[in-house]
Amino acid sequence: MRKTFVSCGVLAVIFAAILVMICVKYRQIVVDKSVAEVEQKAISSELQIEVLIKEIETIATNIETQIKNTMSDPDELSRFYEQVLIQNKKLRGIGVGYEFGQLDGYDVCLLYAMYDSEGRIITDYYGMDNYCVFHDMDWYARPKEEECAIWIDPYDSQINKTEVLTYSKPLYDEEGNFLGILALDLHLEDIKEFLRSEMLDFSRMLVGRHGEVIYSSDTTIRNINNIEEMAVLESDDRIRGYLNNMLRGENGRGRVMWNGEESVIVHENLADLGWSVCVIMPVDEIYGGVKLVMMMQIMAIVAFLTFLILVVILTIIHLIWVIVLIINLVV
Repeated sequence: MRKTFVSCGVLAVIFAAILVMICVKYRQIVVDKSVAEVEQKAISSELQIEVLIKEIETIATNIETQIKNTMSDPDELSRFYEQVLIQNKKLRGIGVGYEFGQLDGYDVCLLYAMYDSEGRIITDYYGMDNYCVFHDMDWYARPKEEECAIWIDPYDSQINKTEVLTYSKPLYDEEGNFLGILALDLHLEDIKEFLRSEMLDFSRMLVGRHGEVIYSSDTTIRNINNIEEMAVLESDDRIRGYLNNMLRGENGRGRVMWNGEESVIVHENLADLGWSVCVIMPVDEIYGGVKLVMMMQIMAIVAFLTFLILVVILTIIHLIWVIVLIINLVV
């Protein structure tokens, strides 16, 4: 009988040890999976935004070909722009700013079509006497100077009363002479929507090339204009480190203090825009998914201790019974 109790005790110890090991291993798997999910959400949103950006750039190339090869009449161009807007719902506006005198025979320096605040497409043009109105603006001056297509940081459109992002591309003739700038407006809300729909359970941000917070789902920082302000408020050097990584166009992941909580941070760079998609999730929420596993561990330990105590008690009772039996035999 004593051997039976001892054997049961040994088996209980082995069983409890195996159960605890399984729980610890499974707990780590769940944690790793949760962290991987944070990374996947950031990458997924990055890819969707990149696809949209590439789509706009492709549209710009097609428009450029049409303008250079087949069209020079402003009325014909206006109808063409309007048709492009109808076919591409993500676009909010199309415009071409012509270098002074480049649209031969027409008193036109800026021709555009865009949605107004009520969702109607309007077309209009500026005469040559208005050239000075826009030639110093970022959307025209920067790509002209840099001689390459660029994305202009978000600004409020005076016509459609929304925040837009502009893709500006310089136009050249066959001899390489500068003709003007093609500009396509993208509704910034369409980019923000990717972050809203993809990551409902995470804090997520869209950070601009200079650290400005373009979008944040976290109500505690919506009034913060720049991520550097957040770093000061959090008093966490690690935040500053990830900020510097984002400004350098790098991807990263790690742990930071966020709203007073230890959190996992993942940021992915949007190369064309120079922005970063940033996703943050408190460690407590990640470990929240393993509470059941932790409870199983506790139950396994309690069961083991209970069984061990029972075995010890029964063993002692058995020893007392043996001693009493021996004493009776001797007497």
